[in-house]
Amino acid sequence: LFAESTEPAAADRGWLADLLLRAESTRGFAARDDISRVRATALVGGWWQGERVRLSATARLAQGSDDNRDNLRNNDNLESDDVGLDTAILRWQPADDTTVLLGKMPLPFAATPMVFDADLRPVGAHIEQAWGLGDFDRLLLRGGYFHGDHLYGDRSRIGSAQA
Repeated sequence: LFAESTEPAAADRGWLADLLLRAESTRGFAARDDISRVRATALVGGWWQGERVRLSATARLAQGSDDNRDNLRNNDNLESDDVGLDTAILRWQPADDTTVLLGKMPLPFAATPMVFDADLRPVGAHIEQAWGLGDFDRLLLRGGYFHGDHLYGDRSRIGSAQA
C-alpha cells in the first residue's frame, strides 16, 4: 500500500506513506527450527522541493511477531521491532544534466538483488552527469561513495561507478 499527496496550490512539498504487511513461513532447516512470523512496516515522511534542491526524509516503524534477538540468526537486514530513520536525502541539481545526492538513501545505482539488497540504506554521496547523444539517447555517468549502515555494526565502505 502506498500513498503520496501533493496539494495543487503547494506542489513544492508533500507527504508519503507506505505500509507493508507480510507473513512468512520457512521450513525444512536441517539444524534449526522452522520460521513462522508476521511483520508490519510503515514508512512515513515528507519532502520539500525548491528550484534546484529537494529535501526528503522518511521514518520507519516496524513491528513483528519474532524477536529482535533472532534477526541475526534469520539473516534479516532490519530489526523486527524498531523505530528509526529510513531515508534522509538532499538532492541538488547544480545544472540540468547534473545531480548530486547526499544522505541516507537506497543505493542510487542499477544493481541486482544478488549484488545489493534493496532494503539497505547506506549513508554517502552520489553524483551523476548526463550528456545528450542525438534526439533520443544520452550517456549517463554515475559515481558514489557510501558507508554501510547495517544493524550488525557494519563498517563497510562502498565505492562505485556506473556508465
